[in-house]
Amino acid sequence: MPANPNSNNKVAKALCVICMDEEADGVVLPCGHLCGCEPCLKILLNSEAKCPICRAHMKSVVKVFQSGVVEEDMQVEQKQPEIVPAQDEDDGNWSLAQQSLSAASAGASLSSARPALSMAPAVEWVNDQVPLPIAISIAIPDMAQRSQVDICCVIDVSGSMGEDAKFQDPNDASKFVSEGLEAGLESLRTARASPRRRFILILTDGQPTISPPGGENTALRSYFEAHAGFTCSVSTFGFGYQLKSKMLLDVAREGKGTFAFIPDAKIVGTCFVNFVANACTNLALDAKVHLEPQNGAIFPPVLHSSFQRVPWGLVFDLGPLHFGSHRDLIVPMKIPVGVHDHHHPFLKVTVEWNSENNNHKESLLGSDFVVTADALAAFARMSSVHSLEQVIDKCDATDPAGPKILKTLIGQLIGLEATAKDARITALLKGDLQERISKAVSTVERYQRWGAHYLRAILRSHEYQMRTNFMDPGLQVYGGVLFSELVHSGGEIFKGLPLKKYSDRDANSNNNNSNNNARAAAVPVADSYYAGNNGGCFSGECVVQCKDQDGM
Repeated sequence: MPANPNSNNKVAKALCVICMDEEADGVVLPCGHLCGCEPCLKILLNSEAKCPICRAHMKSVVKVFQSGVVEEDMQVEQKQPEIVPAQDEDDGNWSLAQQSLSAASAGASLSSARPALSMAPAVEWVNDQVPLPIAISIAIPDMAQRSQVDICCVIDVSGSMGEDAKFQDPNDASKFVSEGLEAGLESLRTARASPRRRFILILTDGQPTISPPGGENTALRSYFEAHAGFTCSVSTFGFGYQLKSKMLLDVAREGKGTFAFIPDAKIVGTCFVNFVANACTNLALDAKVHLEPQNGAIFPPVLHSSFQRVPWGLVFDLGPLHFGSHRDLIVPMKIPVGVHDHHHPFLKVTVEWNSENNNHKESLLGSDFVVTADALAAFARMSSVHSLEQVIDKCDATDPAGPKILKTLIGQLIGLEATAKDARITALLKGDLQERISKAVSTVERYQRWGAHYLRAILRSHEYQMRTNFMDPGLQVYGGVLFSELVHSGGEIFKGLPLKKYSDRDANSNNNNSNNNARAAAVPVADSYYAGNNGGCFSGECVVQCKDQDGM
């Protein structure tokens, strides 16, 4: 019998499985599942997603009404079910709501992505006394749907980061990084439990004059230790030249994030679009690699500080994993003659990661001694990362050994590139090391103005094998198909954003005698703030000959 509209009995309502707020009043056809509210299901339908319950393709959505059930403040109406046909057109919109719902419908497949492991030496085996560099490669499969993410921006509003700021008090940013970071962490930690990946962006142009005991990175480590089980990636973005880039890199390293150096507004777009694309293709925020020697093989007594010694071998903190990307590392080993000659296993590798609150692991035994292209590329990259760390340390102390270390590295990679003929090594060598990286250390003045910040940013990108901008050729080899699609979509959206138009009065508002009839400036072109790598840099003392022959 139909329910009595005047009855006081309350009818339990099924909630939408997507938003968990509205009543589930939409039926998915042809499968017939009543699983979501009509607006959410329409978004899924238009994004060519599948039924959240059975994963069947959606043809249409029908809104249904319960017979004889009336809510307290509603009148009974006679309505026909509304049928929404599927739409073939794709408007290319990178709507966060649409993407989030698409990701929700594909959540099960995201967590099931399993990396493929491989292992090979980077050079030929010589004898059991010469350490053999072993390359471990982790290939993460690409996906069709992006990850679900929560992003918190912590913005420094002091000085030039504030739109109308005319003067920066040196103490404006005294505690911004530590206090702002803690506020951001708390906002994500205390939010409703969710399998979404969590990211914090710190945007600043200041230099903190008051730091926590031990530094900002130590404070961040203490926060994570005090809140075990809470995971969050922390990345830093430094604007302008007056930066404590070492501190910003240290915070990013502690937070398993990246550091971006943004000296000019024209690269704002590419840095942020690439960041979001990386976040939306994240499989895991923090992966670890366990290395267990086999059959008498041993690790040398001196290793890079990134390796942690444990009773069974070594642990390497790999950091984030991204769909469609490769992660690799090099570990030196002394391998006995018999193990080499009979191709016995010499190393067991186990990769552990957490995805959507589930722990996963994948293992591999290595016994192959054939040098591969992936091993050579991994060797070139890690050699560059370790050498750049030394270059930065030396150049910070104005030690002339810094540029010499870089020159030695370039010489080694020239020989390796000639042998390997691998595009990844060529891009790293000829696109980065011999170009802007060399320029960054060419003079003390250049290094202190921008080189130190730039080297720390590109070092971090190569360290995590992440494409963080479109400018550095060596970074363009990173990222998968989904990442590239998101970068393209995000770039189009960024270029479509409205930009504020300034007049000469805006630029000279600190001059009391400014002309009241200041002419209007040209409308800014959004493309130049996204694809602005062709602008060029000039010293403040330069005279530039303009197109109309006027000097400037």
